[in-house]
Amino acid sequence: MSLILNNFRAAIQTLREQTSRAILAALGITVSTIGIILLVSIALGVREDVTGQIEDLGVNVVIVLPGRVELGNFNPNIGGQSYLKESYAQDLKREAGVLDATPLTFAGGGVKAGSQQAYPMTVATTSVWFNMRPVKLKYGKVFSDPKTTDRVAVLG
Repeated sequence: MSLILNNFRAAIQTLREQTSRAILAALGITVSTIGIILLVSIALGVREDVTGQIEDLGVNVVIVLPGRVELGNFNPNIGGQSYLKESYAQDLKREAGVLDATPLTFAGGGVKAGSQQAYPMTVATTSVWFNMRPVKLKYGKVFSDPKTTDRVAVLG
């Protein structure tokens, strides 16, 4: 027992004699521990964010865009005329393993009101898209009748 007590007294005496060294060592250990905790927290947050984005998109959703693929170059035709037809989506629905398919068209343009201008990307599709990829709207509701002939706009 006296050996443990002697060692404890020697440790206390060394800490008193080299106080700044002991404080700096404790500070270094504290800073490095906080750094490791922060890095792990950031990594877990990034992983959760990326996983959420992938789950939001849907890992089982494939979007086909008309375009031209050449060596070292991909030219998607998202702003111009599409050569894909609505019947192609119907043909895809008949394939094994395909749960649903719908046409999707992108169009660019500009909107001007007074001195304000905006250049939104317009997406045109059918109500089937909202079954494939649920969207949370801040206001209003999503149209849901796939047989409707009414022209409907969802802004968001």
